Amino acid sequence: MGQILAVGDIKVLLTKSLTREEMEDALTDSGMNMAVGSPLFDGQDFNPYRNPLWRTLRLKYVRRISKGMITRTPTLNEHFETWLREEIQHWRQMTNDSVTLDPKAMQTQLFRGAVVDILPGDVQSKLADVPGRDTMLHDQWAETLKHFFNAHQETEKALDKQGTEKENWPKPALTSSRS
Repeated sequence: MGQILAVGDIKVLLTKSLTREEMEDALTDSGMNMAVGSPLFDGQDFNPYRNPLWRTLRLKYVRRISKGMITRTPTLNEHFETWLREEIQHWRQMTNDSVTLDPKAMQTQLFRGAVVDILPGDVQSKLADVPGRDTMLHDQWAETLKHFFNAHQETEKALDKQGTEKENWPKPALTSSRS
């Protein structure tokens, strides 16, 4: 902790993940062409080149986005808003894009589809009947999901409670019919 990365440190890391040519292209595209093929620049502070290199790498190696990036279903005891906020944050970290701004953006549509796909079947079927679900603003969309998921939670909890109460009922005494 507290140590400053040098350009040579980054070159070593890049050579472990990329081919030499790919590393040299990334360095050149991010303005570090003096570091290509020469150890003389390796001792320089990496900080001024950090953002340009990350931007270059993000453009060259775009992460494949899929609905499978959301893998955790909200539990019955979990607040839906907390779960959704965590999933939005996870998606933003993985894609570097916001899914709360433009409801018509491809990223937003993929995210929303992934969220709906992981929800229980009864919630999915109720959501399918909501008109304009795909074009709602984020807050309205989140409230709609929360409403249906909370209804699902209440139903499941009531069924769970019924099952528990039924288990606690006294068992009828068995009588023999022998005479």
